[in-house]
Amino acid sequence: MDITEVTLKNGQKATLQMVRPEDKNLFLEGFSHLSEETKRQRFLGPKKELSPKELDFYSSPDDYNHIAYSVCIREPKAQGLGVARLVRLTKDGPTAELGILIVDKYQGQGIGSILMEAIIKRAKEVGIKNITGLMNNTNTPMIGLLKKFKIFEFQSAGEGLIEIKGTISI
Repeated sequence: MDITEVTLKNGQKATLQMVRPEDKNLFLEGFSHLSEETKRQRFLGPKKELSPKELDFYSSPDDYNHIAYSVCIREPKAQGLGVARLVRLTKDGPTAELGILIVDKYQGQGIGSILMEAIIKRAKEVGIKNITGLMNNTNTPMIGLLKKFKIFEFQSAGEGLIEIKGTISI
């Protein structure tokens, strides 16, 4: 996927692109703008920083077993606004785990929908048929986002967690 211009709900222009290794600084910068609550929702617990190993993993998708897209602005200063990824549970397998993270200031601007559309399109192209994930049952924005796509089922996983399962028709 090339870089695609997108328009956020507030009218701001941004870009949708595949995550690249040179985006590490965008991850660090974006992470510094996350509230403790957003970190807790995404990582299912407190998270002070990204380790070098996590940073390498998050910024090095192979676009087949690990698909990742980001929405960014480049002017006046490059800034990551959100990222979504699918990571296959087994190499070349049909099921992948979903992760989405949107910087607090940009939540509610349609970035989650933009990213989900890109991720699902690419998943179809590479033969991913099932999406799974685990999230807090208090993450109502994420639940609302996933419900829009009408492919997900939600099931209690105990201890305040919800397991999501989605099937992609290819």
